[in-house]
Order: sequence, then C-alpha cells, then structure tokens
Amino acid sequence: MSIRFPNESAEYRVARNALLASEIELRRRMEAVAVQLRQLPQGGQVPEDYVFHRMAAAGVAEPVKLSELFREGDTLMV
Repeated sequence: MSIRFPNESAEYRVARNALLASEIELRRRMEAVAVQLRQLPQGGQVPEDYVFHRMAAAGVAEPVKLSELFREGDTLMV
C-alpha cells in the first residue's frame, strides 16, 4: 500500500518509502531485543540495603532504605 501526498516528487516518495521500511525493521528489532530482555535470568542479590535521601515534609531531607521503596509484586515503579 502506498500513500501519495499532493505535489510530492518521485524522489520524496522513494525516500519516504525507504524511511517506512526502516521504521518497520526498527520495530521488529526492538521486539526481538524485548524478547531477549524478558528471557534474561534473574540477577544477583543486592549486596546491601542502600540508603538514599528523599524530601520529606517542609523540604527536609530524610534517609530512606532501598528496601523501603518497594512492595511485593511484579510491577513496580520507583
């Protein structure tokens, strides 16, 4: 399927079709990489419970452990 825009040149259409083919290949490669990523075995244990600082009430920094930033579950966001 080829879409043509008004007043486009043949050179432009060739370049757009090449770009479209590249974008399709990029999507295929991204999915292949995502499959590899999902197949990775779990990594090792974190060697220590790292401490970070977060902004608490009134703009005061307070320490927070890495383990306190997570809850149980398989979909987490920090």
